[in-house]
Amino acid sequence: MRRFLDHATLWLARVLAAVFYRSVEVQGLERVPETGPVLFVANHGNSLVDPLLLIARIPRTLRFLAKSTLWKNPAVRPLLDLSGAVPVFRRQDGVDMSQNDATFSRCFEELRAGGCIALFPEGISYHASELQPLKTGAARIALGAATSQLRIVPVGLTFEEKWRFRSRALVVVGERKRHFSSKVIP
Repeated sequence: MRRFLDHATLWLARVLAAVFYRSVEVQGLERVPETGPVLFVANHGNSLVDPLLLIARIPRTLRFLAKSTLWKNPAVRPLLDLSGAVPVFRRQDGVDMSQNDATFSRCFEELRAGGCIALFPEGISYHASELQPLKTGAARIALGAATSQLRIVPVGLTFEEKWRFRSRALVVVGERKRHFSSKVIP
């Protein structure tokens, strides 16, 4: 069933990207590992569109981290469930952050099984042209996954005019980095 839902998510993301954007150019696609665990980290300048573009253009099945409050939105919740998104419980949302133990466990399981996690390490969507301060989630996931096969792949998203319908978007896949060992060296 999960495989069917992943195909449905991919199809929907591709259709929506084709409707919303005149073109979506992708650079560096050859840098995406074909197999093995990958942590994709991307900037987050265009809210719910950012995951849509990554799902539509990155040739791997991605599990996104998303703020837990999005599950309260009746229009967004089905999309989160369809895509297998993982909720993140943030202090600023006034929720029980101890629930993040389950979030990290799901990420570790996905990566140990050779899957992909995608997140926006700034922890917010924003309208400024420069990156915002990074949160620690990506580092915690990379260290906690405890697999030397993990690749960390940066992704940059740029929009010609993000508020304009049928604008253009650019997805740039950066050079992947091999995860360093999380073992303590005496």
